[in-house]
Amino acid sequence: MKKWFALGLALWMFLLPGCGIQTSSTVTETGTQGGFVENITYTESPEVTECKTFSVHARQFGIEITKDILLSGKTIVEESINPNNCSVWVDTSDGASLSVGDGKIYYRGIDDAWDYYNLISMVYGERLAFSTDNSAELKACMESPYVQSAIEKLEKICSLSNDETLLLWAGILFSENDLMERQQQLINEEFVSAEQKIIPNGNLGENCYFLRFTLTKDGIPLAGTGEPDISTMSESQTMHSYIDIIGTGDSILLLDVAGLFDYSEKDTVAVLSASEATKIFSENFSNIVLPYPAECDRYWLEYLFVSDPNAKSAFTGTLAPYWCFQIRHDEGENGIFYSAERYNAVTGEDFAYEG
Repeated sequence: MKKWFALGLALWMFLLPGCGIQTSSTVTETGTQGGFVENITYTESPEVTECKTFSVHARQFGIEITKDILLSGKTIVEESINPNNCSVWVDTSDGASLSVGDGKIYYRGIDDAWDYYNLISMVYGERLAFSTDNSAELKACMESPYVQSAIEKLEKICSLSNDETLLLWAGILFSENDLMERQQQLINEEFVSAEQKIIPNGNLGENCYFLRFTLTKDGIPLAGTGEPDISTMSESQTMHSYIDIIGTGDSILLLDVAGLFDYSEKDTVAVLSASEATKIFSENFSNIVLPYPAECDRYWLEYLFVSDPNAKSAFTGTLAPYWCFQIRHDEGENGIFYSAERYNAVTGEDFAYEG
């Protein structure tokens, strides 16, 4: 059984080439089979007839430049370095901590950074949800000089190559006062208990932001956390690629990076067109009967990481193109749920049953 679940963050894609900003374009198509595949919104990728596949392993970040950017002006009190896999753990005198390794970066600039992360996700969830058009929020984020400064830092920290681009999936600007007022509203409405309250400590201030990115490779996005989960019946595993950041002014308070890779080109392959992929999806689902209304409301081309089950590391495998079809399930009083079907963009095979 494939897993159906509620999903919080929106899939509104903004490409960030240098200082420019481009929105993804969409095309609405009307399916002819069943009624399940109707009025699909195609999140249009570049015209792709062929693309590359890659052998990949966990990205080795530049430890020193990461420390220089995130720990500038801080006093390191403890540092543990493993030169074999380019990993490091650092603690500072003011309570900040940094961990780098296995394609991941985790930085906490203040003790309660993760509590703020959870609170932000809770109180601004509706403005970041799939059902909400948050394009205005993303545009406002991109016009903030503090966000532009953060992007410049991320490009250096993540060691982006010329064919990689940051892709903003979700973002919001806020102040600490606004965050605390909204938290109190949740407490008053008994949505959260008073014991869960985060006491304002002056760490955030006025010019705050939350951003969630993934990467594009040759213009094609890597599967990120702002989309439905990935399920498979095979021994191979996969993972989302994401970059989450909370900042205030010029300071980064939280940085959580995972699923970034170093690449070795493997093959150049022909890719199924959007219409060919839609036909495969429609044929597979034309006879499915569900106990509640459901429809495919969006689809796009993406790169998906598939691990090598024979490799020693779970972060070693292949990056290959897949068509992702997002399905919206309306369960009435139980709310809206999202799932996804992914098809190999070369063979047309359902990812859940590959291997």
